[in-house]
Amino acid sequence: DATVIGSNAGVSGDYGALSATGGSTILGLSVLGNTIDVTSAPNQSVLPALLAPLGISITLNEQSTTGNGISSAGISVNAIDVEFTDALLGTDLLNGDIILSHSQAMETAVPNTTPVPEPAGLALFGLGLVGLGLARRRA
Repeated sequence: DATVIGSNAGVSGDYGALSATGGSTILGLSVLGNTIDVTSAPNQSVLPALLAPLGISITLNEQSTTGNGISSAGISVNAIDVEFTDALLGTDLLNGDIILSHSQAMETAVPNTTPVPEPAGLALFGLGLVGLGLARRRA
């Protein structure tokens, strides 16, 4: 149970210095009657000693980053990730994830370059100027 669950993700910067950041907002969280204090630390595990034997794990503010920080950067943030690994539910085993509030951001940057005109383009431009000069001279 929780009153507010949210996540955010963003990438900023330019080529050579890209930075991915993210976070979660979780207020009033209660798991199996236990009130959980949510910190801003990423990948916070909840009640692992109690839930792991049941095949359940809960991770708050789950973050994973990608990219090299130079030409690309990305981040995925899940406010709450409930993972079931062979969890016994009735008479069946349960495997999978329940994700609450997913955010994702990704950026690919290219180095700043100055365009250099190609010789054919310059030749065509010059020929056009010559043509304009001849046309004006005839008139």
